[in-house]
Amino acid sequence: MTILSPLILVAVWACPVELERTDPGKTRAAIQTAARHQERGDYATAEALLRQALEGAAPEERLTMEALNQLAAVLFRRADFPEAESAVRRALELNARRAESDDLARAESLNTLAEISRARHQISEADAAQKQALAIFETRLGKDHPSTLTLLENRASLLAQEGHYREAAAVSRSVLASREKRLGPKHPCLATTLSNLAGYELAMGNSVNVQMLYRRALAIREQANGPIHPEVGVLLNNLAEHLRREGKSRDAEPLYRRALAILGSRDELHPNHATVLNNWAEYLAGRGRKAEAETSYRKAWLIAQAALGSNHLLVAAIQENLARHLRSTGRSSEAVGLLRQALNICSQKQGTQHPDAQKILLALSRLESSEGRATASSGINAFR
Repeated sequence: MTILSPLILVAVWACPVELERTDPGKTRAAIQTAARHQERGDYATAEALLRQALEGAAPEERLTMEALNQLAAVLFRRADFPEAESAVRRALELNARRAESDDLARAESLNTLAEISRARHQISEADAAQKQALAIFETRLGKDHPSTLTLLENRASLLAQEGHYREAAAVSRSVLASREKRLGPKHPCLATTLSNLAGYELAMGNSVNVQMLYRRALAIREQANGPIHPEVGVLLNNLAEHLRREGKSRDAEPLYRRALAILGSRDELHPNHATVLNNWAEYLAGRGRKAEAETSYRKAWLIAQAALGSNHLLVAAIQENLARHLRSTGRSSEAVGLLRQALNICSQKQGTQHPDAQKILLALSRLESSEGRATASSGINAFR
């Protein structure tokens, strides 16, 4: 599977779009308070405050659009993608109905919509919305404005998701240089860029500076947001996963445990928690703790399905890993079923010629051959 989905969590949107806000009143106060809770990672409280703010705001007010945009961002963080999309589309509709539409607010909504689509692996939709948003910000705010840089960061993530790691890394390095120049070497936004750049470097096979990038990102995030912020959990997972793959399992274990404690306590049914559980299972399996590994794989699988549905690439990644584990413990029949499901998901989402689909197909063919099954079944032939 791609290194950015089942193994490395992409840190996106850690830096909000920075637009000037001057409106007074209770609605503004509620939105500002919600933003502080969102910054601390308390997304449930932020959501409650924003819904309260929307109840007291007139439908046509600009503050209503702002509250809807922020609510969509919070819901995105909570992986409630249908509700997030509903909120952002409502904001776009309100903006379109205004006598003088706010193009910056529209761009903010489009960025949110792009991230929701990207999380759902709706690549063409994400690409279209993102390009529109980026064009507005570059024209109105300039290429080095913090909001434009946030859009570029998200652009790099989308490029990586499409497999364009070299382009993603180039964009990420440019964003990093601009942010360091504008914000200094320890600003929280740098943590996002550093972590994502490390992931792109790994995907290209360049691991020399990866640990340094992750450790610098982790230090910045812990200093800015404290040791139990969800973004700290993301970075702990990424560093642990890198160390495990480098053969430094002893160093990785405490990092995995911290990541699980942070993300599990925040929202046990969040897909990020499923990702870390999958990686923890990989660690356990590598240490010979097979029963514990299977428990963790299955828990990750259930959470991913509950959070994202049964037809998502993260679900396929976990199914593939669980199947490999089951084969190693002599349960090939169940492994074949899981691989077939994973193959169907990957082929639908990425195409039959994608490396992920081809890798699963090869594993399935070998497994069926070893079991004496007919490998030229109609299901297999459809992918050749």
